[in-house]
Amino acid sequence: MGLRERLLPPGSFRARLVRNTGFILGGDLTILATGMVFTILAARILGPAAYGLLQLSLTVVRFIDEFMDVRVEESIVRYLADDLVRKDFRSAQACVLAGYLTDFLLTAVSVTLVLLAAPWVARAFFHIAPAQEPQAILLMRLFAGVLVLKVLNGTSKTLLRVFERFRALGIYRSAKGLGDLLFAGIGLHWGATGVVAGLLASAAATTLLVQAFAIPTFRSLGPFGPGPVWPQFRRMGGFVFQTNLSGYLKALNRNADMLILGHFAPPVAAGFYRIAMSYANLLGVAAAPLGYVVFPTMSRMHALGDPAQIRRLARRITGAMAAYSLPVAAAMAFCAAPLLALTVKRDFLPALPAVNVLLAAFVVANVTIWTRPVTLAIGRPGMSTWANGIQSAVVVAAAVILVPRLSFVGSAWAYFAGTLVSNLVVIVLIHRALPLFGQPSAGAVRAEGARDPSAVRAEGARDPSAVRAEGARDPSAVRA
Repeated sequence: MGLRERLLPPGSFRARLVRNTGFILGGDLTILATGMVFTILAARILGPAAYGLLQLSLTVVRFIDEFMDVRVEESIVRYLADDLVRKDFRSAQACVLAGYLTDFLLTAVSVTLVLLAAPWVARAFFHIAPAQEPQAILLMRLFAGVLVLKVLNGTSKTLLRVFERFRALGIYRSAKGLGDLLFAGIGLHWGATGVVAGLLASAAATTLLVQAFAIPTFRSLGPFGPGPVWPQFRRMGGFVFQTNLSGYLKALNRNADMLILGHFAPPVAAGFYRIAMSYANLLGVAAAPLGYVVFPTMSRMHALGDPAQIRRLARRITGAMAAYSLPVAAAMAFCAAPLLALTVKRDFLPALPAVNVLLAAFVVANVTIWTRPVTLAIGRPGMSTWANGIQSAVVVAAAVILVPRLSFVGSAWAYFAGTLVSNLVVIVLIHRALPLFGQPSAGAVRAEGARDPSAVRAEGARDPSAVRAEGARDPSAVRA
């Protein structure tokens, strides 16, 4: 047996986790590479002021979209996994349909809000000259079209995620990165407006791709005959409420620093901050797909009554992310000045102080990437809600105090403070419910008959992608 077989036994949970994470990581690396190329091109061609106005306009639309999103996808992962374990395929189909209906409704509300709010945001909120207001309004309203084009994607990607079609998700992500670079890059010829038009074309193409993967996956649930859809809304209501409140707060956390900066400082400061954030975000590339992949796995562990597995997985992720993040962050800080000068020109070198602060924030975020999947998997989304609420309060308060004094560097410190405090809070809450250190409590002992989810093999269970006869099979039981 070779080294690879010893480290990653074929068909083991570890091998499957590494493979699935690899698919998502491959897609994210493509997005990262193409995103960096586009950032360099846009920054060089548009300059700090125009680039900052573009990023501010896109941030407003994304914030409204995230704020209106009720995070039904996380509820679908939670309850669709339960339906598949119980082999209740009528309920599973109804669960997916409830997600699509929710997406249609909320997208309509989001687009309406963008169209109505854009003039007020440009006039009363942005720190821009009156001559720049018409362009800001146009950018926001045009970018709202992306929300319409990707209305089906949220639930479709969640369906692929639960069925562990991570190869398809990786292909989609790679196509999105390449499409954004190609179409938006061509659009640079016409300035910021051309960039947004290019993003619309990319969204249309990638939506067709993800639906091509999702439709066969939905058919693997068997002949179309969903159960009642309305009970699914009641079933997911409590979970959606908690994840939605948490999601509102996360949307605020992701965008508050940029929005407050746009109110107190001119677009050039937003351009510096966005470049600093884009560079520091490189550190999070390896961590993001891991958190995405482990949530369905942890949900099945919880459904099988196996908290010890969740605990061990969380500890391993912490160690692995610390071993990766600390040395890489140090190297990135050391190389930041020459890399920025080489790529986006020396005009953006004032962003360096913010780069160092944001790298520290991403180290904290990487090491604790497992916290949200754990809280959702064990059915305690309120923990993340509390942590995100505290993070929102810290970010907003720190930004309001620091940005008028430190400009975009104050935004960076606000982001760091919110990240650090919120993750400390959620770790304490998780530890109270699921001790992460020492011996597990008696209540955490594996229930008799519970098995390692990596070994779960319902008799006769087969790969759901191969289900074509005798109805649908449980994809969560696929264990090569």
